[in-house]
Amino acid sequence: KLKLNKMKEAYNASVSILRETLSRLASDGFVIAEEQRGFFVAPVSTQDLKEISDLRILLECNALQQSIQNGDADWEGEVAATYHKLHRVEKQLLSALRRKKSCGNSTIGDSTSRLLRRAAFKIC
Repeated sequence: KLKLNKMKEAYNASVSILRETLSRLASDGFVIAEEQRGFFVAPVSTQDLKEISDLRILLECNALQQSIQNGDADWEGEVAATYHKLHRVEKQLLSALRRKKSCGNSTIGDSTSRLLRRAAFKIC
């Protein structure tokens, strides 16, 4: 269930704006609106996830191609530095796994991966 009070705080929006937004999302099938019960996230099928993945691959490949064509030495350096940082984080996580220790905060690797993607697509 989507809790309006939590969303109000998270998005700094009024409850009426959130209801209107959720109603629009419900009309597009992204949210389910149940009378007297509230709003719920619509279920996602395996086919939906495949389509989203395929679209993401298409968009990211296109963005990367444009970035490579438009990139300069500064862009290339930023991508290389971010890749190096990601590689080091991955090595640390793998080392911790081999020693069967806690990997700490695995979101560090996720964040670094996002930084690499952002750097790579920066100028597309």
